[in-house]
Amino acid sequence: MQTQPTKAVIARQLSAKELTYYFFPRSYPNWAKIMFGAGALMLFGGGLFLQQLPIIGSGLFIGLLGLLIQWWINHSNPNDEQYDAWVKRQAKILYKRGLQTLGITESQLSDHVMWIQSYVLPGTIDADEHILDTVHIKPGKDGRYRCSINVFTFIYPMTHSFAVFKSDINAFDPSFHNDEDDIYPYRHIIGATTSRTQETIFLGEREFPYQVEQFCLKLANGETIPLSATVRVKPSGSVAGVPTLALPDTNFSWTLNKLRAMLQ
Repeated sequence: MQTQPTKAVIARQLSAKELTYYFFPRSYPNWAKIMFGAGALMLFGGGLFLQQLPIIGSGLFIGLLGLLIQWWINHSNPNDEQYDAWVKRQAKILYKRGLQTLGITESQLSDHVMWIQSYVLPGTIDADEHILDTVHIKPGKDGRYRCSINVFTFIYPMTHSFAVFKSDINAFDPSFHNDEDDIYPYRHIIGATTSRTQETIFLGEREFPYQVEQFCLKLANGETIPLSATVRVKPSGSVAGVPTLALPDTNFSWTLNKLRAMLQ
């Protein structure tokens, strides 16, 4: 898999609890806030004013304990880089399983493997294929939205055909995958393109209209085969107040250009 340059992050296996905390971070509990406030009050309001060392020591201990709890909670919630690294780690597993599922080896490949990462957005048709409670979206600190369900499409070029494996990674059910695989002879493919549909996407408690694009192969028999979830999304028409949804890298443009060059 070829990827865009990113900040180096050690990929590790996130637990089910950590994945939940990424999309629904634990907040600083009220009792810890009270503990920190009480410590500060004892330290500055009582200890320093009354010059009582036991009160100063107790206030310092309680306040530091409250800060330590806040630090621990913040670090127990995975950040964007850790989640991205976890997704890439799962994608490498899918890549190998795709080879096994299709019954091919890397020695049979005639060129570099192409891949696309796409996203299942809440409210779209793709979301209907999944349990509602597992389809979530979260704005990252870099302005790009992370999704709980990432779809990977691997295209393995062979001498006379493309072998295609498509599967998904569900952060709330990592052991379950929707797999699709097929082999398309080059002579049956007339083009690689996208399909555009109008969809309603849920952002929090609100619904917004968007135009979403999916990667497709056009076959000589007239069929158009969708092989991804959403690779591009933009507000639909001239509706005011629709937020812009910036997605992480999909590798879509590179793959599309590469496919088109191979099919010429």
